[in-house]
Amino acid sequence: MLNRHLPDLSELYLFSDGVFEICRPDNTWQSWEELAQFMQSTHPSIEMIVSRMRELRGAKEFDDDFSLLKVKMA
Repeated sequence: MLNRHLPDLSELYLFSDGVFEICRPDNTWQSWEELAQFMQSTHPSIEMIVSRMRELRGAKEFDDDFSLLKVKMA
């Protein structure tokens, strides 16, 4: 059995496809690479993620469900 441990203070984000699949006002879609780069470079709070996705969307409301959970390892 393989036994691996996550380092203390690791962060795990669980999210629905509505967090990832954001259509901009110009009808282009956020890429997986864009989201991954944002998440890795800023280690954002939930509020920062929601704010960024609203900015990309150009509206407060989303087209799809938006479920997001951040788990911090201690």
